[in-house]
Amino acid sequence: MINRTFLISMLLGCLLMATVKLSGAGPYSQPGFYAPEVIHLDNGLTLILKERGEAPNVAIRLVVGVGHDDFAKGAKQTAHMVEHLLYMGTTTHDETEIDRLIQNHGGYSNAFTGNEETIHHLDIFNQYYLWGLDFLYELLTEASFSEDQVRMAAGVIAREEGGIPTGVHRWLYEHDITKPVWEMAYDRLLPNSGYQFGLEGCDNISRDELLKTFRQFYVPGNMTMIVAGKFERDKLLAKVRETFGRLPVTALPERRQWNLPFPIGPAELTGTLAPLFDSEGNVEMMFRTEGVLSADYYALQVVDRYLDRKVFEELRFKRGLAYDSGSSYTANRKWGIIAAGGAVDFDRMGEVRQVLEAEIDRLRAGEVTAAEIDNVKQRILLAQANGYESNGAVADYYADNLAGFQARGLYQNYEDAIAAVIPAQVSQVAARYLLRERAVLVMNHPTVTIEGLSALAVVVAGLAGTMAAWAYWRRRHRKSGEESCQTKP
Repeated sequence: MINRTFLISMLLGCLLMATVKLSGAGPYSQPGFYAPEVIHLDNGLTLILKERGEAPNVAIRLVVGVGHDDFAKGAKQTAHMVEHLLYMGTTTHDETEIDRLIQNHGGYSNAFTGNEETIHHLDIFNQYYLWGLDFLYELLTEASFSEDQVRMAAGVIAREEGGIPTGVHRWLYEHDITKPVWEMAYDRLLPNSGYQFGLEGCDNISRDELLKTFRQFYVPGNMTMIVAGKFERDKLLAKVRETFGRLPVTALPERRQWNLPFPIGPAELTGTLAPLFDSEGNVEMMFRTEGVLSADYYALQVVDRYLDRKVFEELRFKRGLAYDSGSSYTANRKWGIIAAGGAVDFDRMGEVRQVLEAEIDRLRAGEVTAAEIDNVKQRILLAQANGYESNGAVADYYADNLAGFQARGLYQNYEDAIAAVIPAQVSQVAARYLLRERAVLVMNHPTVTIEGLSALAVVVAGLAGTMAAWAYWRRRHRKSGEESCQTKP
């Protein structure tokens, strides 16, 4: 039998969506924001353009379909190393010259390697955007990849990751003794040992493997260039065709597909020696979801924002249990994770757990009112309306949401999609994913508390003082005895 409330909610949702489509962009959307110009070059490169004349700068993002997920354990830093090597020198300029050239043209450049993509950033004064395109093209076509640079890149990444682990550290980590509890949680939420990053280094990655990866993945059909800002379209397009358009047509790489089943059974994690010292414990309830391409994605956004406010208000304002608390939702193409909780005094961790379970049960049971859901949606929409003012922020949005664009052929209107979420969807999605029998509960207590460490320090200081006093007394006593011997007749 169909639930009457659910049916009515669905009909209202369809009516709302139809109204939104008839009226065009809603009141929270920037006109034309979701309709940038899209150009496909003959060699397969996708170009996304958004002309904006408010600020005299241009934001360029080059998104390459390669990331940590394309490599198994032992080689997961490969894409990251390639990213670094592209900026470590070309046949024309060394690394110092590259850095100075960017600054001398009013630019800022960086790059980031994630699970699924590598994104190269260049923000530059708008009079030099054509130079910026030449610069990026030089990186892709003239990078040196010398053995010395490979060694240097490995050292830089090791420092980024906190240094090269010793054999003892690696053994303790692999036996879950010094592994952070959050990594243990991800191990259970994304169960595939080859998928996990772990203490990943670069020692086993050869120059030949790096070159192979670069030639395999940095091909036109696997790259998207995004440009937002104040530029002349025809000049920009001519420059792109003159440079990136000359890259030869190359077969698309095969992307690694991972089997990441949902966790079976709940898990409760307490951590071991990580952290070693802290003044508070952490309580988190974590749940695995589908990723950004799921039909549930927008309802999950509402679930996350509802939990964020309710958990914060309950733990901080009403009970005074935690200063920093709330919820977060991380998602990519393959998976998502919702985590709710916060830092709390050790003796009240059980109370926090009860609060989290109660709020999640309300969501699953459909006890959250329509007014509460509408309030959450309104907050999301207002935040979105204020969120994309700079050219860099606009370019980043297009880059960060490229998965949906590639799957659907357009950028879906986020505001319209959030506005169309109905209460029945929220409870349905919560009941599907926020299952206690699949939850990973983190009850993380440091090995030594700051208070315990302070007490230990007082004891040690007392012992040290006692030993110093005893040594002083012995020295004085011995000196007194020596003086007595010298004065005897």
